[in-house]
Amino acid sequence: MKARAKSAATEIKQSTGPLASVASSLPTHGAISALRAIAGGAHAGLPGGLAHLALWLVIGLAGTFYATERRRFLKPRELGFTGHDLPRPSAGVRP
Repeated sequence: MKARAKSAATEIKQSTGPLASVASSLPTHGAISALRAIAGGAHAGLPGGLAHLALWLVIGLAGTFYATERRRFLKPRELGFTGHDLPRPSAGVRP
């Protein structure tokens, strides 16, 4: 069973295609490295794989927050308010 899994992994490593050149920078690379380390019994690749996953998690969260915050706040004019609809600041309060 191990020999068959090893040959399948070798075939995957040797395959060439449009994604083969950038495979080490894809988000799935960390998960594959960690799984190979666990399945192979050599836990040397586990920290690197987990670090790669954590890096992609941070990148994804930062992109999500940026996309959400970019258009989260609207100006009063974008809501359809005119100058007469807006509340006036009370006396003694600086805007």
